[in-house]
Amino acid sequence: MFLKLIDLKLVFLLFVLHMEFMQTTDNGGVFDIPCPTPICICQDRHREAICSGEYIPRMPARVTQITFMNGQIKILSGITMANLTNSSITMLNFSNNGIQKMEADAFSHVTTIVQLNICKEQILKPIDIRNALKNIKPNRLRSISFTDNAWTEVPIDMFDTLLNRKSKSIRLTGNNFNVCNLSTFSNVEKLIKLKLQQNQIKTVILGYLPNIHRLDLGYNDISDLPSFCFHDTSNSKMPNLTFLSLAFNSLKNIRPLKCLPRLTELRLEQNLLKRIQTNTFAYLNSLKKLYLMAVGRKNLETLEKGAFNSTSLIYLSLRECNFHFDKLNHSALADLFSNCRNLQHLDLAQNVINPGRILLGPLLYPLEKLKYLNLELTKLTYLPNQVFSKMYLLETLSINSNKIYGWDEARIFDNVTTLQELDVSNNYIKVVNKSSIPPQLLSSLRRINLATNQFSCTCHQMWFVNWLRSSKIEIVNYPKRYRCVQPPALNGMQLKDYKPTIESCTLWNPLFTIAISMAVFGFIIIVSITVFVRCYTNLKNYIYLLKVSRRQRQGYLPLDNSEDYEYHAFVVYCDANRLWVHNEFVKKLENEEGFKLCIHHRDFAVGETIIGNVDTLLKKSWKVVVIMSNAFAKSEWCQWEVDIVQERRRRQGREVLLLIMLENINSKNMTSPLRTLLDSTPHLKYKTGMGEDLFWKAVTEGLRKPIGQPPISVL
Repeated sequence: MFLKLIDLKLVFLLFVLHMEFMQTTDNGGVFDIPCPTPICICQDRHREAICSGEYIPRMPARVTQITFMNGQIKILSGITMANLTNSSITMLNFSNNGIQKMEADAFSHVTTIVQLNICKEQILKPIDIRNALKNIKPNRLRSISFTDNAWTEVPIDMFDTLLNRKSKSIRLTGNNFNVCNLSTFSNVEKLIKLKLQQNQIKTVILGYLPNIHRLDLGYNDISDLPSFCFHDTSNSKMPNLTFLSLAFNSLKNIRPLKCLPRLTELRLEQNLLKRIQTNTFAYLNSLKKLYLMAVGRKNLETLEKGAFNSTSLIYLSLRECNFHFDKLNHSALADLFSNCRNLQHLDLAQNVINPGRILLGPLLYPLEKLKYLNLELTKLTYLPNQVFSKMYLLETLSINSNKIYGWDEARIFDNVTTLQELDVSNNYIKVVNKSSIPPQLLSSLRRINLATNQFSCTCHQMWFVNWLRSSKIEIVNYPKRYRCVQPPALNGMQLKDYKPTIESCTLWNPLFTIAISMAVFGFIIIVSITVFVRCYTNLKNYIYLLKVSRRQRQGYLPLDNSEDYEYHAFVVYCDANRLWVHNEFVKKLENEEGFKLCIHHRDFAVGETIIGNVDTLLKKSWKVVVIMSNAFAKSEWCQWEVDIVQERRRRQGREVLLLIMLENINSKNMTSPLRTLLDSTPHLKYKTGMGEDLFWKAVTEGLRKPIGQPPISVL
């Protein structure tokens, strides 16, 4: 009868005390117990225990961190937790144990907890945890993590009892909240970090959180962000917030952000933003890092003037936005980063910096403090002269995976004396000369990547292959990805195996020998060369006519004809040759021969972009005429048009092109794409006086020649 009157809890506690007494020595010392295997595994010198079972055993005195996972603990109460009484547990984790109930006294005997984590306990109700938190001694508790529990809401007063002078971190990730009311956390006096990512939050209700420093709302479904200001004043609801993440949400528009006076880092990547408005970040006076990767889900459409007005900004990433900088005029380009003069890190990778216009100069000139610049996969074909000349502090430059075939060797790296890492891999570079990497650059470089370029193994490459073998700089992916592409006989050979010598590359001895052996025929050779030079252009044009006539006589069936198009030909030329094109070429062919040519100074639609005009009118033109000169070779815009022409040639064959050379192009002006075009397509040379009639006849026949005939070998 007496036992019936005794509370079962008291019996259990007496049993625990008896077991503790049995483990004492005669002089009162306490023996430590071993790790309770096989229920638990103790590691890190018995400081951490990982357990799985139906109950919570006693732990060695050294254990400070316990994780109960994948067990069958159905109820947490003062009784089931009694074996942790007077322990030194600082971290307590429960994960996937199928806990169904938590009593209010669950943590009453555990007084040293600093961090409490409850994960994947989807049966456990938040209200039970709230009741247990009311009885926990909060003088040491600093971190709470309730993750992946499938909660749809938490009680508004769940964390009200967590009032002390210790800073707090609360994590509620991986649940199913639709509405997030931050007022729930307003009474947590020292809440510093709040993580609510990977939920299903659509609506955020801001509360007054004066002490919070970090707020993570990433990986939700937030489409609109409320104001951080109190009632349209300048008073902030989160005056000490330094970090805010809204990454991977559904934000479509962001008004200018205000009332976050201490915010230093803002993450907005992977949202649905199509437009960034003027002064969106201008009122964030402490902002240093801004992440905008893949906004618009990789299709950012508009950057308004002053979108990046921020004098405090140090780090900016616009990676993978697929933004077309060619849509901006010169003034807009120059203005884009003009108020970001303290920027040190800029990532523009995987956007479109069109090679047809000089964009890099006005875009980058304001950024004199830049240390890191990433321009990979931006469709660059050429680096403008002195584009990096004002970047006195530049340390890392990445321009890999573009179509760069070269740069102005003498001046491209003017004043660049601090560059340590350079990545120009996966481009179209054929030859690297001594002047390509000037001495001041070599003295600062620590790492360089030139792998997977279109290297030409000729004598012009001698300096580079010798430098590769002797350089103390780290050369990334050497020698595996440094291979010859040209000439065909050496295609695939590693550059380390190509060993040209001064003797093999010196032309003097062979020419001298030939000159002596041919001395008796000197006069004949001189006369022959003179005649050939004077008649060379006419001879080429005559051969071109013969080939056209022969193909016509063979009766090949054309794929299409000029009647299917609005224009006979689209004429590509540079502005320096405009007078000849308009006064000679167009007048001759249109007035006398009846052709209809597309000339951009006359036929481009007003108001349409140049790129749009080119794309539209090329589709309306049967053939393409390319008029080449030294001015043409030096024009970046013309080089872009050469790329477009090459694509047309690949699709329809070489007969779709008519190449005309007004003058011999100097070797210093010859570009890789232009050389490829000339090597693979016949061309005519213009000459006044004798042979001029032959030239015009060849042009006329070339324009009338059907498309689709077998290729004619290069002249």
